[in-house]
Amino acid sequence: MALDNSLRLSDYTIPIALEAEPGKTLLVHGYTGAIDVVDSELWQTLKDFPNGNNLSSEEIELLGKRGYLTSKTTEEERAYVAKFAEKLHESRLKLQKNFGFVVTYDCNFRCPYCFENAISKHGTAWSKQSMTPELVDRAFEAMLEIEPRKELHKKSILLYGGEPLLRENHDIVKYIVEKGVENGYRFSVITNGYDLDYYEDLLTIENFIDFQVSIDGWREYHNRRKYHFREGGSFDKVMSNIGLLLKHDIPVSVRVNTERGNFKDIDRLTEYFKEIGYHDNPRFKMYVANIDEIKGVNKAKSLKYMGKEEFLANLKASSSGLSHSREERIHRSFSRYFNGRKRLSFVAEACTGQTGTHLFAPEGGIYTCLETVGKKEHSIGYFNRPAIEWTEARSRWFGKHVGNSDNCRDCKYALFCGGNCAIKEFEGKRETQLCFRYSSILNDAVNKAYSEFCNNKQV
Repeated sequence: MALDNSLRLSDYTIPIALEAEPGKTLLVHGYTGAIDVVDSELWQTLKDFPNGNNLSSEEIELLGKRGYLTSKTTEEERAYVAKFAEKLHESRLKLQKNFGFVVTYDCNFRCPYCFENAISKHGTAWSKQSMTPELVDRAFEAMLEIEPRKELHKKSILLYGGEPLLRENHDIVKYIVEKGVENGYRFSVITNGYDLDYYEDLLTIENFIDFQVSIDGWREYHNRRKYHFREGGSFDKVMSNIGLLLKHDIPVSVRVNTERGNFKDIDRLTEYFKEIGYHDNPRFKMYVANIDEIKGVNKAKSLKYMGKEEFLANLKASSSGLSHSREERIHRSFSRYFNGRKRLSFVAEACTGQTGTHLFAPEGGIYTCLETVGKKEHSIGYFNRPAIEWTEARSRWFGKHVGNSDNCRDCKYALFCGGNCAIKEFEGKRETQLCFRYSSILNDAVNKAYSEFCNNKQV
């Protein structure tokens, strides 16, 4: 490449100082996908380019091909990324469809932070609704209306609520599971775990792929906040039911919901799971989530919300060895890349709620996002009629991607991050920054993956 006076450092160049190799920098490019380990001196030269340029013509040519040097203007790069994201999004809309059943809006717990608390304002006639066999049959028909090519259906269906596994819902859950398995599906479940023992007859790996069970810290704290509305404290019963899942060889992820008041419980829980034998079971994992403050929904005075900065700092300081879910996804992706198993892939969305998730709810609504079930303004359609009737919300949800987001398209991380949760932009209710330290999370995750790669090479 002949020296071009218009060449400059691309706005989408991402440098990561490598802790495992001092003096080395990992360069990642935000839309070419290039990844290179270079001397940190080269990065300093590149960062100041073209001032003090001592790069050879061969180096300049290679850096141009990799995307780190570009003749595109800032505006041209942004337009390129926006178009790239649009095309990527269009392709994903044509691919896999995900389905789920909101078995009921009812719940046996009274968690103060639940984003579904607003549903209770509709009255018990709404909040006590559950699926019926007729609605289940119609939902399975609707799945084929949405995507006739069954090979593009994700082979696991989500069961969600409310609390999907209330003991009184056993018969309808059994109906859903048996019909799903008969049609070639298995199930994933998000549950509080309290009534799981009422479902032991269904707990087989032929029926279920995995479970997510949420807890709220150690016994005393959990029992104050996540209590059964009639029977009181739930911790010990939930722990026993996690063991029931493992007994039947069903993978289970324990999600620990945290705020400032219970974060200290993370280390104690980690030790507890080691003591009772769950921690070393390959089908068990535990992860930590931060409770977001949602205006008008979870304003309980007992909750001491953490900002993302505080949450991530506390997690890093913890002795549990746990990481943020987003950090773990980045870590897995780069680990596969460093070990030569899979190239990095770009994303244009935060989740499948923007491309192909369809959750069938008991009032007949279809939703794309777990946090919007029961909110009529976010229902993308209705399936409880002879043919699906779509709403305006469908184009809003399935039309959103980083290329048309004012918060994302100018960001060098956009095609790796996929943007933040769509509901945050649609409702603007959370008091958190849309981009919560992504660069720091990326740095930590990539360094962890690269250090593991270097250690494995030395073995």
